[in-house]
Amino acid sequence: MKFLFMISNVLILTLLPLLKVQGEFPILSHNCREKIENRDSQFNQEVIKDIIQSFHLESFIQNSYHVTLRDLEMAHQLYGNKEHDSYYHSLSKHFLVSSKGGPMLYLNGTSAVLVYKALTDKNVMIELMLIEEKWIEHDRKEIQGEEIPFKVLKCEKEYTKKKLEYDNKSE
Repeated sequence: MKFLFMISNVLILTLLPLLKVQGEFPILSHNCREKIENRDSQFNQEVIKDIIQSFHLESFIQNSYHVTLRDLEMAHQLYGNKEHDSYYHSLSKHFLVSSKGGPMLYLNGTSAVLVYKALTDKNVMIELMLIEEKWIEHDRKEIQGEEIPFKVLKCEKEYTKKKLEYDNKSE
């Protein structure tokens, strides 16, 4: 019994310094999350609008299905999540770019256009063709686009400040 008591005391004394009291972890409010989602949605719409206008894609996208990476991944999961799915992999690789906003794919039969705004504000358009169950890049064009400002919200700044303070306390 004495031995058990001694071991528990040693464990407590050893682990006690690791358990710092840091205060409550900051949580982003529901209201702020909604504002962020709205801001992100509006930002993405403005980015895509600029790209569509700069490449004059209005008529192409009217008769197309628009697809985000998330949509593509969900369809891949729903239709078997095959490891060797050339259709999925030949499309998804084009979404792996550094961009402002999210890339958008417009599908129209056996042709597709993927558009995004590069971090340099260049608008990029990649034309794809479906050849034997694989999407092949047919053409790529870049044109200088408009700079679309991204507004950081006040509640975001406050949350980031609180999180930094929390993280600094835990070190």
